[in-house]
Amino acid sequence: MPTTKRRRRHVRDTRLSPQQELELLIGGGGGFKDDSSCHAAWIEHRDELMALMPDSKPWAWVVYEAGGFSPEEGGRITKALARLKN
Repeated sequence: MPTTKRRRRHVRDTRLSPQQELELLIGGGGGFKDDSSCHAAWIEHRDELMALMPDSKPWAWVVYEAGGFSPEEGGRITKALARLKN
């Protein structure tokens, strides 16, 4: 008797690892294989990560939405946020 083969849909796990979450929040690197995967994770998880820092902005926001860091800021979020408030 013939059987019907059904394709299994593989659900991709889109949760962030703790290392990836920290990278998006405070920077540091090492959580993603490249910048494009880091940017894609930021786009996907932006709202939940922004909610974790109600009084500040995450590193990924500075990099991907505010134009990045200027050389004199040395990758410091507090300096970049001070510049962006003005």
